[in-house]
Amino acid sequence: MSNIFSRLRVALRLARRDLAAHKIRTVVALLLFALPVSLVVGFASMVEGYDRSHVNSLIGQTGHVVLERDPATPLNDEAISDQFNELSAAIGDLADQLSPGVRQLSEFRHGDRDAQIVVTSAADPDTGDSTLAPAGTVTLNDSAAFLMDATEGDTVNVDGAELTVRLGADYRGPVVNAADVPVNSGAQELSWYFPDDSALAQEIVSALHNSPERLSTVSISGPTGSGDFSWSLAGAGSTEVSAVLTALSVIVLGVLLVSAVISPVFAVAARRQRRAMGLMSAVGSAPRDLRLVMLAEGLAVGLLGAVAGLILSTGVAATLISLTYERGFHWSWSAAIITTFVALACGVTSALVPAVRAGREDPVQALTDGGSMRMTGFHARMLAGPVILSVGVSLIILGGADWQIFGIALCGTGLILSSSLTVWLMSQAGRYLPTSGRLAVRDSLRNHHRTVPAVAAIAGVTFLATLVLSIPSHFSLSTPYRDDVAVMSTYEGGNESLYSDEIDAVAERMNARSHHTLAEVTGRTQDGVTYQASPRTFTDTAGENYYQEWVDIRATDGGMFAAFDGAEPAAVREATEALSDGKAVVSDPSLIEDGRTDIELRSYDPYYGPVGDYVEEDDTAEPQPADETLSVPAVVVPALAGTGALDTVAISPETAASLDLDVRYQGTVFLLDAPVSMVEAALATTGLWPVNSQFVTIDTPAVDGERALMIIIPVALSWILTLGTVLLVIVLAAAESRRDIATITAVGAAPGLLRRFSAAQAVFIALPGTVIGVVVGLLPKVSQTARDLLQNSLFYTGFLTPSQWLALGLTAVVGPVLAWIAGSVIGAVTSRDRSPVRRR
Repeated sequence: MSNIFSRLRVALRLARRDLAAHKIRTVVALLLFALPVSLVVGFASMVEGYDRSHVNSLIGQTGHVVLERDPATPLNDEAISDQFNELSAAIGDLADQLSPGVRQLSEFRHGDRDAQIVVTSAADPDTGDSTLAPAGTVTLNDSAAFLMDATEGDTVNVDGAELTVRLGADYRGPVVNAADVPVNSGAQELSWYFPDDSALAQEIVSALHNSPERLSTVSISGPTGSGDFSWSLAGAGSTEVSAVLTALSVIVLGVLLVSAVISPVFAVAARRQRRAMGLMSAVGSAPRDLRLVMLAEGLAVGLLGAVAGLILSTGVAATLISLTYERGFHWSWSAAIITTFVALACGVTSALVPAVRAGREDPVQALTDGGSMRMTGFHARMLAGPVILSVGVSLIILGGADWQIFGIALCGTGLILSSSLTVWLMSQAGRYLPTSGRLAVRDSLRNHHRTVPAVAAIAGVTFLATLVLSIPSHFSLSTPYRDDVAVMSTYEGGNESLYSDEIDAVAERMNARSHHTLAEVTGRTQDGVTYQASPRTFTDTAGENYYQEWVDIRATDGGMFAAFDGAEPAAVREATEALSDGKAVVSDPSLIEDGRTDIELRSYDPYYGPVGDYVEEDDTAEPQPADETLSVPAVVVPALAGTGALDTVAISPETAASLDLDVRYQGTVFLLDAPVSMVEAALATTGLWPVNSQFVTIDTPAVDGERALMIIIPVALSWILTLGTVLLVIVLAAAESRRDIATITAVGAAPGLLRRFSAAQAVFIALPGTVIGVVVGLLPKVSQTARDLLQNSLFYTGFLTPSQWLALGLTAVVGPVLAWIAGSVIGAVTSRDRSPVRRR
């Protein structure tokens, strides 16, 4: 045992000395580990922090059951009592453990802000109090806090009750205590919440499921930590072999790809340690001792890189959290532990091949600085990669949907493992190249321990980029908007003034020449009753077109119509003038009678929808008579019909206010100075530009930002990783290249040979990896296209769009070009060193 620890100490000491002696290489290796670790752990921290950010929302930690009820029956204390009696008849005394909570529309006021917000008023069935919502408080979610401009500890008025603000409610909205805010006439839904006891909750759920008095439930969800309910797992208990194989293959592919990126670092380290290894071997060290040194170095770099990545992840997590929500910092320990183990595994696998090579080194040749292990010709083991690749292709072509991802993962794995064969095949063409090319081929063969993983890394990255780029995107992008339009939208409500900062930022950063409000006339809330506004009903006698009455009425100025393609300037001017005169604008002449149009108000349940008489025999609903009809002077502008600018009725916000109608702000339409570019659309999709806010979304209707992002990111990453891999190999090998070229130059080689040699080295690494990565990456798309054509599939989307071909062309061409430029620059800089060649 002591002998083992002694060897390990020696190996660690030698590894530490080598890492300290070659600081640039060490820093590069550490960064290659640290950056992905920091991004993965930072992102996981943001997600986990968001999930845990609702800890203050006790209602968010529990499950609930919702029973069916007649929407025409008012939801009041009597209805709550009736449902409690139903529960008691079904599950007995267990019903006493459930707490009722009513979702209702309540009036919120804070300072100069007021809004109607859906809130849950929770109570205990026996005491009237509730641990789900402490008395005297209102727990706000992000949306309500934004609308009210409220922070922790502020006082907010809810239905006349002054309540202290707590933050932490989830997406379901604010939570109050029923003792503070009783059930009002805006009640929408009744839920029964489970106790904060997993075992008791499971017992209640089982009782509900097995009760002889089976209740008609709308939904049942379990409390946090209660586990899955037995009937929700029906048919999901078996694990398919294909799923397991797919998961394992994806993990293997990821480890191989990361290891291929890192391996050149350890390959150069092994070459530079050759003399030390030779000395150790000459004095009696066993091959396992030599391998242990390299593995110790890989383990040390993996560990130190992981630690550095974890430190950097705190900044990444803090940045992501600040960009998404304001709930304090959270760091994911689980993601950190898993990522650290993966980093250590990648460190060991990256050093594995150099370690095996070091153990086989001939000590005599090592001491003379010769190379005892070179790629001298074809070896049968080179066929392992193509065999795996062929199996993956077969699964893609012949396998079912369950085996597609497994086949793709095998293709990537086989591609990476085929890099040695790729390098050998490329070397066979080296005899036809000029001097610099032949020298580059010779160097690649002699130092295949760094060339092969570099080609594998570039091939793997390009393969993944091609897979993403070939995702079907033939689905038509239909939009009524012009190509110089951006739309800011929100679902939070409120009024336009709440979003003034965002509006100004978008207008400035996207160079908007004008912007116009996009709002919806919702109706009216009066005496706790919600009335929905709609144009005059024009259903037929059978009621088949009943739902056509529930269409939007826009509240906007006429300038917004100019954002739509096909809206003529004359029609826009006519509509603008009519709106400013207090008239309604319609595109359908049938909505006008005697120069006026009717806006009808009908009672509307915000949760169950419009209330009407249900006719079972023909499954249709007859329109409910209007509670009130508003007559508004109107003009018809037929030129706006069919453009998307106006489908029904539009009035100005001022007209809506004069009619005492509620208006819900939906967003703002921006008319830009120039058409939206692909880069602008991609940036807008990220939510980081032109504004960063979780309450608004920026859309570019004429340019699909998600498609643009799916093209830009893979192409850019393939360029960056190709250039980074080439720079890593060429820079780490610069000393050896300088020594070799200096010898050749001394016997009369042409000037500039080192520059051309370095450029040829870079191209030799980048070109084959990029080409085979693109070719193999297209195989799944080729297979799918052929299958769709043969089967005459209705979902056939074609092969590749022009934009996809362009992206693939940029991927295949620009990467090698960047590599050539980088190699030329490194060679030019290196050739300026006229000092004697240093051995080490």
